[in-house]
Amino acid sequence: MKYLGQDNPLSFMKDQPRRVLDVLNALYNSETNFQISCFYDGGFRARLGDKMNGFKTDDNVDSFEDAVNALGDAALMHYPESRFAKAFGDKGEQDAKV
Repeated sequence: MKYLGQDNPLSFMKDQPRRVLDVLNALYNSETNFQISCFYDGGFRARLGDKMNGFKTDDNVDSFEDAVNALGDAALMHYPESRFAKAFGDKGEQDAKV
Protein backbone atom coordinates (compact mmCIF):
# COMPACT_ATOMS: atom_id res chain seq x y z
CA MET A 1 0.00 0.00 0.00
CA LYS A 2 1.31 3.46 -0.86
CA TYR A 3 0.83 6.52 1.30
CA LEU A 4 1.39 9.99 -0.08
CA GLY A 5 3.13 8.43 -3.07
CA GLN A 6 5.72 6.61 -0.97
CA ASP A 7 6.25 2.85 -0.62
CA ASN A 8 7.56 3.12 2.92
CA PRO A 9 6.66 6.44 4.55
CA LEU A 10 7.64 5.33 8.05
CA SER A 11 11.07 6.69 8.81
CA PHE A 12 10.74 6.55 12.61
CA MET A 13 12.40 9.91 12.97
CA LYS A 14 13.00 11.25 16.44
CA ASP A 15 10.27 13.87 15.90
CA GLN A 16 7.69 11.31 14.74
CA PRO A 17 5.21 11.92 17.60
CA ARG A 18 5.24 15.63 16.79
CA ARG A 19 4.63 14.90 13.09
CA VAL A 20 1.69 12.62 13.92
CA LEU A 21 0.14 15.42 15.95
CA ASP A 22 0.83 17.93 13.17
CA VAL A 23 -1.02 15.81 10.59
CA LEU A 24 -3.99 15.09 12.88
CA ASN A 25 -4.24 18.73 14.00
CA ALA A 26 -4.02 19.94 10.40
CA LEU A 27 -6.88 17.62 9.41
CA TYR A 28 -8.94 18.88 12.35
CA ASN A 29 -8.13 22.54 11.65
CA SER A 30 -9.11 21.96 8.03
CA GLU A 31 -12.55 20.87 9.28
CA THR A 32 -11.94 17.39 7.85
CA ASN A 33 -13.75 14.74 9.87
CA PHE A 34 -11.92 11.50 10.56
CA GLN A 35 -11.82 8.56 12.93
CA ILE A 36 -9.09 6.21 14.08
CA SER A 37 -10.10 3.18 16.10
CA CYS A 38 -8.47 -0.07 17.09
CA PHE A 39 -9.28 -3.45 18.50
CA TYR A 40 -6.63 -5.62 20.11
CA ASP A 41 -4.91 -7.79 17.50
CA GLY A 42 -7.20 -6.42 14.80
CA GLY A 43 -5.11 -3.47 13.68
CA PHE A 44 -6.34 0.06 13.22
CA ARG A 45 -9.28 1.43 11.29
CA ALA A 46 -8.87 4.84 9.65
CA ARG A 47 -11.97 6.52 8.26
CA LEU A 48 -12.17 9.86 6.50
CA GLY A 49 -15.60 11.42 6.97
CA ASP A 50 -18.40 10.91 9.48
CA LYS A 51 -21.68 9.08 10.04
CA MET A 52 -23.83 12.07 9.14
CA ASN A 53 -22.19 12.87 5.79
CA GLY A 54 -20.73 9.48 4.95
CA PHE A 55 -17.20 8.15 4.82
CA LYS A 56 -14.91 8.77 1.85
CA THR A 57 -12.47 6.04 2.92
CA ASP A 58 -12.42 3.14 5.35
CA ASP A 59 -8.98 1.52 5.68
CA ASN A 60 -7.76 -1.27 7.94
CA VAL A 61 -4.04 -1.04 8.62
CA ASP A 62 -1.46 -2.59 10.94
CA SER A 63 -0.17 0.45 12.83
CA PHE A 64 -1.22 3.85 14.12
CA GLU A 65 1.35 5.49 11.84
CA ASP A 66 -0.20 3.72 8.84
CA ALA A 67 -3.63 4.98 9.93
CA VAL A 68 -2.40 8.58 10.06
CA ASN A 69 -0.72 8.20 6.67
CA ALA A 70 -3.89 6.70 5.18
CA LEU A 71 -5.92 9.66 6.44
CA GLY A 72 -3.42 12.18 5.10
CA ASP A 73 -3.31 10.51 1.70
CA ALA A 74 -7.11 10.30 1.53
CA ALA A 75 -7.52 13.95 2.52
CA LEU A 76 -5.15 15.05 -0.24
CA MET A 77 -7.06 12.96 -2.77
CA HIS A 78 -10.64 13.76 -1.73
CA TYR A 79 -10.23 17.37 -0.60
CA PRO A 80 -7.59 18.91 -2.88
CA GLU A 81 -8.77 22.46 -2.13
CA SER A 82 -8.79 22.09 1.65
CA ARG A 83 -6.50 23.91 4.05
CA PHE A 84 -4.88 20.54 4.75
CA ALA A 85 -4.09 20.01 1.05
CA LYS A 86 -2.75 23.54 0.73
CA ALA A 87 -0.44 22.93 3.68
CA PHE A 88 0.65 19.39 2.80
CA GLY A 89 -0.05 18.97 -0.92
CA ASP A 90 2.69 18.99 -3.59
CA LYS A 91 5.63 20.66 -1.83
CA GLY A 92 4.34 19.76 1.63
CA GLU A 93 3.69 16.05 0.97
CA GLN A 94 6.92 15.08 2.71
CA ASP A 95 5.69 16.91 5.81
CA ALA A 96 2.35 15.05 5.76
CA LYS A 97 3.89 11.63 6.24
CA VAL A 98 4.95 10.37 9.63
